Amino acid sequence: MGYRKKTVDDATDKRLNWFKDEKYSGLEKLTDLGWYFQILARRELVKRLDTRPEFDDKSQTRLLDRQIECVRLTPIVTLQSIKNCGLRVHEFHYLARFLTNEPPEEFLRVLNFGDLMDQVETFLAAAESIQSPALKRWYEWWMGPRWSHLIERAFSRREILRQRFASSTLGQLYPGSSIELIHLNLAAPDRVLRANFNSLLKRLRQAGPIEVDEDPYPDLDWEPTRQKSLSTKFWTIEPEVLLTKKVIQSMDLIIWEKQKGLKLTPLAKASLLFGERKLHRKERSKSMRRLSAQKKQPECENKRATNRMGSVDAYAYVVMNDGHPANDWLQRRAAMELKRSYETVATGGKPTINSDFVTSAGEREALVKRMFCP
Repeated sequence: MGYRKKTVDDATDKRLNWFKDEKYSGLEKLTDLGWYFQILARRELVKRLDTRPEFDDKSQTRLLDRQIECVRLTPIVTLQSIKNCGLRVHEFHYLARFLTNEPPEEFLRVLNFGDLMDQVETFLAAAESIQSPALKRWYEWWMGPRWSHLIERAFSRREILRQRFASSTLGQLYPGSSIELIHLNLAAPDRVLRANFNSLLKRLRQAGPIEVDEDPYPDLDWEPTRQKSLSTKFWTIEPEVLLTKKVIQSMDLIIWEKQKGLKLTPLAKASLLFGERKLHRKERSKSMRRLSAQKKQPECENKRATNRMGSVDAYAYVVMNDGHPANDWLQRRAAMELKRSYETVATGGKPTINSDFVTSAGEREALVKRMFCP
């Protein structure tokens, strides 16, 4: 038997017949939660492949092979596709932890009436416990007898008010109001807060007919951070990048390489992901240099493929690293989306967009017991 190469340089190799790009159609429809679901399912496989020599028994190896086959058969992984493969969600530890953990606190959000009541109750409790006479006098002066009476009356009816207005924002309580109450987490990086605030501002102004005062000095640059040394740009993983760079497909090829102990050349991988046509230059007109160009073509193709796949693989390895800060913003958005979906489920509704990635209340409770109870 001849020497078996550890490098695969042909995209048509029969061992790669499982990879069909059309099986990934539908990725473009995923929301943040759907994208993060795909990433977590594959992180599990990469982690287990990297620690495979540490397995004590063959049952763990068999489980890993079944998980890989599950993701390979249905590349857009859902709760149902996992069940169809005879697997359980808790066997995908990254997914199970995400589905059961409490969502992280939002960096920037609009407070609703229920949030405001909680904040005021906390403030009143803190003020009541103040021992300093000076602080007590300040509190009494700030509240005043009239406001104290109103608050006492309101809090005697707070459960009724909470039921009626708990999810209402200030703008909903006072239609046409140009004021909202914003919860700000100062632990967030400045660049993230700026990006979040710009996005929130756009959303709030689109939600209602708010008249914006005309800028009295339109020629002045109010953004001094546009200077190169104070750039607000930062690297973060976004669905648009995952889609255009075909990062999920690249992760699946990396998993295949790790499983088989083989290595795809950049040209073979680029051919699988993007097709050969994109690797070639535009057709040149016939000339005396045509023969020379044909001789150099393979070298140029390899160089272009190496450059292109260097960028794609970099994104793939960042996504597979759960500790990389570039993943944080996508993870937070996905967690908040999951939280809203759970709230919909809790009130008897069904999350139409994310139903493939959200467990029922009973399933989540069982998953929590499986994960955290002895």
